[in-house]
Amino acid sequence: EKADYEELRTEAIAQIELAYKMGIEPTNIDNHMGSLHHIPELLLELCERYNLPLRYPKQLPPELARLGDPTQHEEIINQAERKGILLPDFIKMLPFFPSDYPEDGQASRYELVKKAAENLIRGLEPGITELVSHPSLATYELKAITDTWEIRQYEFDLFRDEEFKKLLDEEGIKLMHWRDLRDQQRK
Repeated sequence: EKADYEELRTEAIAQIELAYKMGIEPTNIDNHMGSLHHIPELLLELCERYNLPLRYPKQLPPELARLGDPTQHEEIINQAERKGILLPDFIKMLPFFPSDYPEDGQASRYELVKKAAENLIRGLEPGITELVSHPSLATYELKAITDTWEIRQYEFDLFRDEEFKKLLDEEGIKLMHWRDLRDQQRK
């Protein structure tokens, strides 16, 4: 919050330009874990400059809506709309920490992760929803850097689970990439 605006802007542009020079085609602007939410004008400027959608939900989850300023949220949405910047309607997140899935002897932790994901999918509203998850393989390196490795492995397994794939189909869920939203914005 105490960083200089122009320094943040210069750094963000440098990172995006480096990605382009490396042959990486960015799909959206994201300020990881809300690191730049306090300066939405920079996020919107970057989206406009590079013609990219913004990873910012039109509908704030209740737990975040209580923390923020609803007027600022509305203004971000309105500015994005005026500038032709696309946003997802919702951002939902699977529980992330092992403590979110206490084993109860009845179900394995994988079954608890799967059940949480199924409940989330069944509760989706119409629109574009980003489902935040951290699918990863439980390698030695992952185990060394985070205690969330087990949940990450289960999230990887989840999207390969035939029953879960069937649920997505039954619920009429159409999977898409940020690339799809970016391409739609650029049209």
